Amino acid sequence: MKVIDIKGCADVVHAHSKDIIVVVDNTFMFAYFQRPLALGADVCHSDVVMGLVSVNRDDLYERLKFLQNAIGAVPSPFDCYLCNRELKTLHLRMKQHFINAMAVVKFLEADPHVDKVVFPGLLGFQF
Repeated sequence: MKVIDIKGCADVVHAHSKDIIVVVDNTFMFAYFQRPLALGADVCHSDVVMGLVSVNRDDLYERLKFLQNAIGAVPSPFDCYLCNRELKTLHLRMKQHFINAMAVVKFLEADPHVDKVVFPGLLGFQF
């Protein structure tokens, strides 16, 4: 897994052609820490209980809305309940995930057997 400069990639792609769609799989980052649409991506996938696809273009929204309705890919009431429940404690869980990750990073950085630690949180994320 590598950390990619989403804004840089989106800028290059869109400068080449506005018809190319930039898609980001944000499963491991979650929108709490990173917002690919704000960085220039056209479509973002995140993994919640039922999955999430967000877009920043009306044409993509209309196409996906049509496909969701045509295919019947809608969440059940229980899936909606689970997602809503998950969102209520999201800020607490994300803060603790970050604190735990930083503890692991500091441990690894102090280990003489580890050459390099790549962690996006080292770029200055603050709570």
